[in-house]
Amino acid sequence: MAVQGLMDARIFLGGYEYTSFSNSLTTDYGVEVLDNTVFGDSTRSNRAGLRTFSFTVSGYRDDGSSTPFGDTSGTAYSRIGAAREVFSFAPVGTADGQRSFTIRGVNGTYTPLSGSVGDLLPFELTGTAAHSELIKGVVEGVGAKTATANSTGTQIGALSATQTLYAALHVTAYSGTSPTLDVKIQSDDNGAFSSATDRITFTQNTGSIQSQWGSVNGAVTDDYWRSVMTIGGTGPSFTVFITLGIGSLAIS
Repeated sequence: MAVQGLMDARIFLGGYEYTSFSNSLTTDYGVEVLDNTVFGDSTRSNRAGLRTFSFTVSGYRDDGSSTPFGDTSGTAYSRIGAAREVFSFAPVGTADGQRSFTIRGVNGTYTPLSGSVGDLLPFELTGTAAHSELIKGVVEGVGAKTATANSTGTQIGALSATQTLYAALHVTAYSGTSPTLDVKIQSDDNGAFSSATDRITFTQNTGSIQSQWGSVNGAVTDDYWRSVMTIGGTGPSFTVFITLGIGSLAIS
């Protein structure tokens, strides 16, 4: 794969997409480095501690009623300090099978005003991990869905007994009369999903902006995974972003 420019990144936090408001995204994933040097050592010694993750999203505010800045339930203001907010991002676009990342975190700070006279109104939002590792995965469902559909499906891999598959679902818009959205994550041993098994079932969405997090522990020998979206109601539409990935930690 060639070097790629950071031009089409997509950013999701809770039930909101920040992409069209943002021009900068910084993420840091690592471990705490702990000094375990003792008497008799001739050099410093260190060992790995707990895993860490932090993010910073910044750009320009739009206080419209349906944005994360103007909506009273939006993540930018009212969700500061909320535990285990689902944060997902895709660096180079969001077609099925594209690289994506997801984690649950705590929104730590929101800077709603900074600048000088004549400047555009900026924002900055930061957060850290909340009992979650960063999950590297793929997109499996994105965009406005008006009828029942399946994602393309990707050969992500089988799960060993010490691995877990994690899935994040973001619903950023909805419309219609009595709309319903049911999302399942399925696996199979072939890309045609001829004998698919349901692995994760999200709570039914009956018309709300939200995010959900699900997981299934190994061992699972199936190596193909996809999302199945069942939509009901009159004139329904749901705008979704779904990402799947395998992690090594069993985190509830």
